[in-house]
Formats: sequence, C-alpha cells, structure tokens
Amino acid sequence: MISLTTLRRWVRREVALGDAVREVEPLLRGGGPIVGFFQGPRAFLVGRWEGTGFRDPEGRDLDLAECYEARVFCGRGELRWWSDPRSGVGRAAFVSEEERGPAWEAVHLADTVRLEPENRYLLWGQADGPSTGGWAALSEARIGTLRVPAEVSRAGARVCLRSVEYARFEGECSARVVEERFLDLREAEPDPVADEGRGGS
Repeated sequence: MISLTTLRRWVRREVALGDAVREVEPLLRGGGPIVGFFQGPRAFLVGRWEGTGFRDPEGRDLDLAECYEARVFCGRGELRWWSDPRSGVGRAAFVSEEERGPAWEAVHLADTVRLEPENRYLLWGQADGPSTGGWAALSEARIGTLRVPAEVSRAGARVCLRSVEYARFEGECSARVVEERFLDLREAEPDPVADEGRGGS
C-alpha cells in the first residue's frame, strides 16, 4: 500500500547564513545530532551544532565567513543555504515532513511518496578507531583524514550519509523523484566481502 505525505518546504530570500540557522535550529531539536556541511572557496568544513553554534572536533567555532553553500540537517529536517551575490547575503530553504516551520514563504509539495528504504552514501575512508567525543576520523591514502560527527564502533568501519527521496506520480504508471533530504551520518553495516578481502576484522 502506498502512503501519501505532504513534504513541506519553506523558502526565504535575502537572509544571512547565521540568521537562517538560528531561525530553524529550534525546529531541528530532538531529531538527533544537527550536522552541517559548509562549502567555501578554499575548504569544505563539517561541524556539529553545540547549543550556540557549529563547532569542530576540538570544540572550536567554525569560521563560516567564506561559506557560499551550506546544508544543515538531522532526522527532523534540512536547511539549505546559498550565497547570493545579487543581494549580498543569501537565500535559504527548509525541508521537512513536520507541520511546523519557520515564518518563511511556504511552498509545500502535496501527495508525495516517501521512498523506502533510505539511500546510504558511503563516505571516503575508513575509521582509524572507535569514535572519540562523537567524532570519527576517516582516513584514505589519496585524500588524507576527514573527521565527521558520527559514532563508529571499530577501526576499519565506514560511515554513510543517509538520505530519503520523495516522488510524485505523473499519470497512472509513472513517477519522478522531486526531492531528497539528508537525514544523518552513521556507521555503515559491515561488508563481509570487503572485510574478508582485508583479512577479516
């Protein structure tokens, strides 16, 4: 049986990244760790919300002054923000299945189907060891080490980014994906074939 849902989306123009985060953060509480991906011209930053801001594994505030694109997410919703040279600030969208949203323009998508199971995208690298302070260090010879806010139980573990897609029917026999939102980062299920190739673990 197919269950239809309303995917809710709110948009705002001419909003700074910090203001957008502060407006949606209360709506994300209770949905697990709030993770942020921040793209700048010289670096890609990953942070976890720690009450008043996004911080790195050492507990330092992230410097987001050069960020031009951000995705902030947890199980309850996702904020997207893009720098807009025309306005000098940016524009934002918040996507969720929750009925409550920010006081922005509502652009909801009725009669969507949440596709199951969720997508799982493996991140580069394998864990150096169990997580410390809720952060995992993922190492890959070609790219170095990336630390991400995820719980892993062992060295060699992989981390996946989970997301969910939503589709709408077009006619009687076809449908298309109209939206995808990030959910969380978590330890991936072990791959017996890969583990055997590494000599077991």
